[in-house]
Amino acid sequence: MGALKTRLSADLIPQADRVERICDIVLAIRDGKELTAAGLDLPPRDFNYYRRAARILGLVGDKGELTIRGLKLADAGEGDRLQLLARAFDQSDVGKAWSLWSKRKALGDVAPASSIEFLLARSELAASTAKRRGTTLRRWLETLGPHLSNNTETARGKKTLAKQENLSLLPDDFVLNWASELPFHPRGVVKKLVVQNHEADPVRLAKAVDDHVQAVQELQRTNEFLDFDKCLRLARVCKALITKLGTLEVHKKQVALVAIHYFCIADDGEDDLGSCIGFDDDEVVMRSALATIGLSSLYETTP
Repeated sequence: MGALKTRLSADLIPQADRVERICDIVLAIRDGKELTAAGLDLPPRDFNYYRRAARILGLVGDKGELTIRGLKLADAGEGDRLQLLARAFDQSDVGKAWSLWSKRKALGDVAPASSIEFLLARSELAASTAKRRGTTLRRWLETLGPHLSNNTETARGKKTLAKQENLSLLPDDFVLNWASELPFHPRGVVKKLVVQNHEADPVRLAKAVDDHVQAVQELQRTNEFLDFDKCLRLARVCKALITKLGTLEVHKKQVALVAIHYFCIADDGEDDLGSCIGFDDDEVVMRSALATIGLSSLYETTP
């Protein structure tokens, strides 16, 4: 089997047998409910297992807040949540280690029955603990396996499907990482935009840009401090970017769409219609997006 440089520590290996119940943790946090064992109808020990599992899958952060991936899961319909859990499992430390040890390209190719052998070989767990947690891993893969790509052709087909269905399988790690690295001020709004579906029709996008410019222009008549010049510059950049959407890979296209939609929102990180620095955050987001998708020069070359 494949070699790993380090063994998995106990905190990276789940103990919560019913992976679908992790959704209850995520939804409770989203809804602002008190996160307790009684509130989720779980024994205290199991409650801690599920809370830890949500962190293992990258759905909940170190301070108990929902990550972008967690927000995406909370926003998804019930029928889509297992697919999102499957992707999170595939991309987790334990999921990637299991695939590597099994010499498989995708977790969907791994045999669920190999879970105990994998943990005995590649974790720090004692044998008795490895057997218990191996049972959990097997159940997870049996539940989530049908929602994972299990061969190269299936994976290629899903990539094509994502393009055809206007980014319905996004956001992926590329988009999530970009959003997470933005400055604090615009980051919250961008995170919300990342987990939404966006208009991608060039004509409608251009009209949304024009509508926002018109709203700013009308207000400038009574508020001379609005930075209308920067608004116009950003609008031209948005339109230049719109012309390039068809040439971008699907994950880069999502970043571009989020940046364009961010510009079209008045009440974003800094109110476009009420602040003299209202477009500074829009500029930060746009420049960051362009750098991330390899089009940094677009901002400077757009007249």
